[in-house]
Amino acid sequence: MRRQAMDRFRIGTLIALTGAAIALAGCGEGSRGQQGEPGPQGPAGPAGPAGPAGKDGASISSIRTLTSTSCSANGCPTACDAGEALVSALCVGNGSARFSDNITVENGIMTARCGASSVRIEVSCARK
Repeated sequence: MRRQAMDRFRIGTLIALTGAAIALAGCGEGSRGQQGEPGPQGPAGPAGPAGPAGKDGASISSIRTLTSTSCSANGCPTACDAGEALVSALCVGNGSARFSDNITVENGIMTARCGASSVRIEVSCARK
């Protein structure tokens, strides 16, 4: 009798486990439904750490060139701005060029001039 009870217990357990296996087999994914509407945007996250320094960019030129074409009328006097120094002054004529030999200083400002035979003067100014 004890053996019969044991067999019934085993058969009952086997039936229960088989039923559970069949029930769990039906839990697989079915066909995918349509995508729902997006939810509201979440709060902004904290700021990230600062990135590495970038490469040096191109610097502003420290040389500036001025040109005047009034030489035949007044000798084309040309001066650099305050904070700049006159570096060179070229008197350009028809087919030739020479350094200006007429440079004056007045109130700390250098002014270069050319003769009436020059077509233009080209002055280079450098930041101090």
